[in-house]
Amino acid sequence: MKKTLLALLFLSSLSHAQFQVDAYMGQLYNGPMLVIDGVNHRAYNLVANPTPLDQTATGSGQVWNFEALDEIGGVAYGVANPTDQELEVYPNATQILTMISDGNIAQFFMGNGGGNIVGVANPEFTLSYTNPADIGTFPLLANHSNSDTVAGTFEYDGNNGTFSGTFNTSIDASGTLMTYAFEEPRAVTRLKTVQNLTLVHPIFGNVGTFSQTIYHYYDNDQTWLWPQFRSTTTTINVPLLGINDTQNVYEMQVQAFLQTPDVAQNKTVLYPNPANNILNIQTDATIKSISISDLTGKTVLVKQASATGIDISQLTSGVYIVNIASDKGNTIQKLIKN
Repeated sequence: MKKTLLALLFLSSLSHAQFQVDAYMGQLYNGPMLVIDGVNHRAYNLVANPTPLDQTATGSGQVWNFEALDEIGGVAYGVANPTDQELEVYPNATQILTMISDGNIAQFFMGNGGGNIVGVANPEFTLSYTNPADIGTFPLLANHSNSDTVAGTFEYDGNNGTFSGTFNTSIDASGTLMTYAFEEPRAVTRLKTVQNLTLVHPIFGNVGTFSQTIYHYYDNDQTWLWPQFRSTTTTINVPLLGINDTQNVYEMQVQAFLQTPDVAQNKTVLYPNPANNILNIQTDATIKSISISDLTGKTVLVKQASATGIDISQLTSGVYIVNIASDKGNTIQKLIKN
């Protein structure tokens, strides 16, 4: 206890030092997609709290205690170059942040080397920005603050329309973060983004609003990596469809990534990719099973045992997710079927 109290006092004094954030979420990587290594690709625990976390306090010297949150699932992220097919839809994308959780996939299309958002896509909601959401040019310094106007098109629940609004970014707080992933408190810097959009239907006019607030907590000693903790609050209000929904999502760094995890030794490559008829798998692990899912999370092909060449000719053209279970853990990669 004395050690923890001393660490709190020491780390709070560190929060007044100059710091910077070197990347929004991870780094661009040209190797296999979503081989979880903790650097280019990262896994988080999804955690929950009975009531929404109070994160309103700003400025230096803050203390955030998230130790009591309960683990409820997991999520994996990876940063990669956009494919030719993805560039046809989002021509200004320079990198793609892919998120996979319980078979559900969301993609964030980043432009300007990760400095802005040009598109967001998941099975339920799609945003395509004609005027991108500007985060800023990395590295972001301690006094960073930016206000931007955004516009584009949306698709939600089979309905299409346009949106416009604001996107505000700031490094708004610093201090000490406590979670169950750390033996001792950590000095962190917090990046906040707030997006407020008005949704317009071509026939019904203004039909509702979309708002989202995200807090990223970066370790001051590892700001070039990923956030140690991430909080996302999203509210969609569309009265015409009877929708007024708010969701809080909390993501906590997996403890293994405080060091280099053993799973990083699992080197798995899919080839060719894009593929037509046969998908080959090169790996130094012993494969137990292989499953392929479409972007809705539906499993379309399963192979048990250690197959390394898979007939995918029956699959329609598109983007799929390949989950390879082996003696070294699971590897998740993106597959393009021509």
